[in-house]
Amino acid sequence: MLTRRQMLGATAGAAGLLALPSCGSDDGGGGGSGDGSLTFQTFGTPAEEKAVSEAIDRYTEQNPDVTIQLDLVPFPQHYQSLDTRLAAGKGPDIVRIQYQQLGHYSQQGALIDLSPYLSQNHQDEYLPNFWEAVTHEGAPYALPGDTGSHAIFYNTELFESLGIVVPDVMDEAWSWDDLIAAAQTLVNSGEVSHAFAMSWQPADNAYRWTAYLYQHGGRLLSDDLAGSAVNSQEAIEAIAFTQSWFDNGLVPPNTSIKSGTEIQTLFANGDIGMMINGDFQMSFLQENMASEWGVAHLVQDIDQVNILGGNGMGVTKDCAEPELAADFLQFLNNDENQLNRVLGSQLLPTRTELSGRSADELGYEYRPEVKDLFLEQLPLVSSTAVAETTSPQFGEINVVLGDELEAAFRSGQPADETAERLDGLITDVLA
Repeated sequence: MLTRRQMLGATAGAAGLLALPSCGSDDGGGGGSGDGSLTFQTFGTPAEEKAVSEAIDRYTEQNPDVTIQLDLVPFPQHYQSLDTRLAAGKGPDIVRIQYQQLGHYSQQGALIDLSPYLSQNHQDEYLPNFWEAVTHEGAPYALPGDTGSHAIFYNTELFESLGIVVPDVMDEAWSWDDLIAAAQTLVNSGEVSHAFAMSWQPADNAYRWTAYLYQHGGRLLSDDLAGSAVNSQEAIEAIAFTQSWFDNGLVPPNTSIKSGTEIQTLFANGDIGMMINGDFQMSFLQENMASEWGVAHLVQDIDQVNILGGNGMGVTKDCAEPELAADFLQFLNNDENQLNRVLGSQLLPTRTELSGRSADELGYEYRPEVKDLFLEQLPLVSSTAVAETTSPQFGEINVVLGDELEAAFRSGQPADETAERLDGLITDVLA
């Protein structure tokens, strides 16, 4: 009986089909050696590692001539390790990459176009906004592996005692004014030193601020992504709105973009009554928060827009057996294996079939009714958010965005000056 690898080779060599060239170096010094061995560099929790390892075991049991080495790298060193390996021509065969970094690695040629290895309608297996997140110039350079969603976590006991009511229907989510009113009630009560905090720390998460920009009808870049569009009235007002949180004492001053504060700890300890954070913090709260807590949909303004979070998985330029790597990647990201991974990480699925189920049906054991709210918000990641956040220069744009928002939040830099400075700095990045 032919093994899966032999079947792949036979398919590539069949008459009328294009033989697929090796992507690795001649000496096999890259991630793949051409002998059926693959390497997969990733990061994540022990539960995620377990889910991936189990998927690898299942794949290699079905394909005994294939070996797959899992390289688990701590997240702070992940990209440094990846860049070093790629520069030496020894990149891993498969790599997990945040959506915010995919545009850069795709444009630089570090990842390969997966189109030759996917079925024509493969994109239908994923929610459209997350498929868009892994494409560059119309071609997929990764598969959408997982995602997250942000919402308002609140202290149930405190809200009930103060008579603060949160809507339970997404279309009726709080407006910006509603958020401020609730925050002011919390501060005036004297029960907490500050009302809430936003999870845009550390500085590489500065992009999470853009949810408010998009909600208000603004954008960072022009439609073609070639120029800056941030010096607008919409952007100035979005900056002023978030700046007012600090100016009016609604958020702790040490929760700005560049702080190292873990706001989930502030919330769990009762120092703040709300936090705007991702669904991935639920496990932390389960272990660390004694008080009862609930979740409300993220605020809305002109539009309802959430934050693009999560990771894709792609095949690198140094892979000696790209067809085999792509085959394993599809196996790792099928319904069963993606579900196992997101249950382990407590992230959210990107596959169409999975996202159509309730959290209870999917198997989320802790607070499935809360996970349902986050699942409901998945379509709220807009095309503008996806296009800008995955643009090739977004990493550099994110740096200057963090610098200027920090100046606005901590040093009182006026909103209009912040927008003007951002406009110039983004223009320089794109030049």
